[in-house]
Amino acid sequence: MHDEQHICQRAYELWEQESRPDGRHDEHWAQARREIEANSLDQSPAVEAPENASPTVTASDSGGTTPGEAAAAAAAVGTPGKVESRLAGQQASAASTSKGRSA
Repeated sequence: MHDEQHICQRAYELWEQESRPDGRHDEHWAQARREIEANSLDQSPAVEAPENASPTVTASDSGGTTPGEAAAAAAAVGTPGKVESRLAGQQASAASTSKGRSA
């Protein structure tokens, strides 16, 4: 209802600005409503992320990420080192496993 009062007030201002013409109530009301709605959208508060929020890196739907892509993603969010050292261990383990299978 608060907006209705603003619309009424703005419609009255528009009517006065146009030297109080007869028969234009609906036009003034519609224009006032558009202006008030546009102003309320412009003044809506922006939603801010919490202070402890961090970006989330998501995998593509093509079956996951490679170790190199995971390391790059970790570096992008500021956690290099830990992930890279674990990945190096996983790659070495995977390499030794695949060598054993081919023999």
